[in-house]
Amino acid sequence: MALDRWRRGAWVPLGALAVGALASIGPWQGRLSRPIGDALQRLLAPTQPPAGVLVVDVDDASVAALGARLGPWPFKRDVHALAIEHLRELGASAVVLNLLMIEPGDGDAALARVLARPGAPVVLAAAGLYPPGEAPAAAQWPGGPTVPAVAWPAIVQPAASLWPAPGQPPRMGIATTPIDSDGVLRSLPLWHEAAGRRWPSLALAAWQAQAGTAADAAAAGAAATAGDWPLDRAGRVGLLVPGPAGRPPVVPFERLWRSALGGPQDPALAQAVRGSVVFAGSTALAAGRVMTVNGQRDGTELQALAYAALHDGTMLRPAPGAVQALLLLLAAGPAIAAWRGRAAAPGRALSLAAAAAAGLAVLDAGLLAAWRIDLDLAAPLL
Repeated sequence: MALDRWRRGAWVPLGALAVGALASIGPWQGRLSRPIGDALQRLLAPTQPPAGVLVVDVDDASVAALGARLGPWPFKRDVHALAIEHLRELGASAVVLNLLMIEPGDGDAALARVLARPGAPVVLAAAGLYPPGEAPAAAQWPGGPTVPAVAWPAIVQPAASLWPAPGQPPRMGIATTPIDSDGVLRSLPLWHEAAGRRWPSLALAAWQAQAGTAADAAAAGAAATAGDWPLDRAGRVGLLVPGPAGRPPVVPFERLWRSALGGPQDPALAQAVRGSVVFAGSTALAAGRVMTVNGQRDGTELQALAYAALHDGTMLRPAPGAVQALLLLLAAGPAIAAWRGRAAAPGRALSLAAAAAAGLAVLDAGLLAAWRIDLDLAAPLL
């Protein structure tokens, strides 16, 4: 009789585990967990701006103010050359141009000369041609581990007229990245691949430039291996996008340009630039906006945040598989209690299930706040 009772009630915990296991298969776990994870990330988002980064924005106001002198946007390339030289004079540790310059243009020779000169390294933006490959390709860190990379049909690089010398491409990083199926950017791949070659993302290229050529490959590979850069199975790092108070500082391009032309002394600008990695881009004409869990953000701002996450080690960490499996077993507690007769009444069973669900949410919030570990709660909750 006891065996019959065991068999009659065994479907409760076994059914609960089966539902959780099915939710863990394929993409369902991540997709169903998104609303919970997004809400917790908004609640626990950083409230302080990242240190060591600065965004220079060619905004609509700068275009309007400088249009009579510099012409319409996009400006000639020698304008960017002069801006880079001034940023070097002010003590920038690296400069990242998040502007696609894939066609030859006026002023290319001046910009190429600046790129070839010693001083703070400059990283130019390249782009992957859509659509990206569905299956990630293998990319090898020089002297480091093999990690996945986004596969593109082709990569468009900066115009050859911008190269410091024939056959010598400038530092570059891929600015384009796939987004999630719901149109939200939650993570950033570190490597991109096309036709058997690979390129770093723009944020990783900025990290490499700031770190110095001697440390580029080995240190990056060691960081990924040691877990300082926690990658998911697709080779991406999770971004913890801050709220409005945690955005990087932004300087309008007009202010930088007037300083470069010898305008009034601007000690605050000099202090903001000194020692920083400067990301220059444009929000003119509402270009380059990307949706995140914390609302729409400018693409250049996100690149700066991604670089800061790599530099400071503040990206999200995917939960280890063992932790997810343990959560699933713990979440079956109410079903096991019901099976053993400790919560046979429907009201008690539902109360126990609600308490367990609340406990899972509190645990997720605690791990996210303390160690930036991002749990997938869909399967345990189901």
